[in-house]
Amino acid sequence: MNRREVLEKMPLVLGGVVSTPFLLQLMASCKNEKESTGEQYLNKSQLFIISQICNIILPVSSTIGATDLSLSDFIDKVVKDVLTLEEQVVFIKGQNYFQVKFEKVFQKEISKGTEDDFLKLISSYFNVTREKQADIFTYLETPEDEVENKQVYYIYKYLIFVRHYTLYGYYTSEVIGKKMLEQNPITGYYESCVLFS
Repeated sequence: MNRREVLEKMPLVLGGVVSTPFLLQLMASCKNEKESTGEQYLNKSQLFIISQICNIILPVSSTIGATDLSLSDFIDKVVKDVLTLEEQVVFIKGQNYFQVKFEKVFQKEISKGTEDDFLKLISSYFNVTREKQADIFTYLETPEDEVENKQVYYIYKYLIFVRHYTLYGYYTSEVIGKKMLEQNPITGYYESCVLFS
């Protein structure tokens, strides 16, 4: 690797080093989110939509789900404290387009939507071929002002953001770390001079 490549990749490394402790601190602050502090960035309707999407990604079953960890509150904190103003605008546009699409498809308010309704709509965006997935990710790298279909662009930005932080919040939470991803630091015992028969 030459000096130019190192200099190009250094901001990415430093960004990860700086942002990871901040995101972990956010997760720690979400421990007691059942008691709402009233300091939410998103309104109840927006949190309802995120909660429904999180529950589809990580449903409650015999294992801990998104609802158990209040991941919608975690995403609210990420949007409020981590995203820039421009990124917040893109997030809100994506959610608004998603809501309009939902209400057009199901002919009812999104607040009356069922889990099956959300699953059908989200599946229409993610149950696609590998070629289509590659096209979508290429499309999402296009600058905003060059995008032709704004609705599809913002909805994908929104859904991918929610999916990413749902999984990130889940796997970095203290509960999952202690209960489900627990590992034994001592994997076995060393015995010298063992005879093989």
